[in-house]
Amino acid sequence: LAWGDDQLARKAAVLALANISNQSDDDIKENVVAAGAVMPLAAALLSHDPDDQRYAGQAIASITSCGRLCGDVISSGILPKVVSLMRSPWPDVQLWATTIMSNILNQEKCFSKLGKTGLLPLLTHLIHSCHVEIVHESLRALVVYCEEDEEDETIVDMGFLDRIAQLLDNEDSRLRVFAARVISALGTTEEYRLQLIQAGSVRPLIRMTRQPDPSSLRESLKALAV
Repeated sequence: LAWGDDQLARKAAVLALANISNQSDDDIKENVVAAGAVMPLAAALLSHDPDDQRYAGQAIASITSCGRLCGDVISSGILPKVVSLMRSPWPDVQLWATTIMSNILNQEKCFSKLGKTGLLPLLTHLIHSCHVEIVHESLRALVVYCEEDEEDETIVDMGFLDRIAQLLDNEDSRLRVFAARVISALGTTEEYRLQLIQAGSVRPLIRMTRQPDPSSLRESLKALAV
């Protein structure tokens, strides 16, 4: 039905796949993939219908939360479209696309398949979003990008350290922790240290060491060590 010409039936089928895939049991996600659902979901994601994009994005984001299934999604050839949908004017579509990318990068580190073209500026733009979950997923992806990129200067020069410093004081502990991880992942060049100080990141990192959650303490100390 997800492949069908009947628009209403196709939309209902894609929504059903999204609801089924959203189960916490990874075996259910594996069954969805085994049933051949990835390709019709990819086709729905490639459509111009925001509802189809939304439902397919939700389903694929759930599937890619299971690491062993990320390869099936990559094989569908949708990664360039996912990057494109990260620019969607629809916040929920943008969130699902960013979540898919974050899940895949954290499992596959598939930069060679992306060519990295345009992804870094997009991630550094998305961390300014007013939607907390989009910022969270962007930071998750950005950590992997920073860890894998051998040319730290290209990241440092993007001019996003001010925003990272702001996020260190965010009330959401996840954003604080991932912002600190970005700092730790970038590297230790003298220019980088100077830019961090100028961005005002030292005091927020010190404040993070007083947070009750162990993740904030651990990641802030690692960042301060840099």
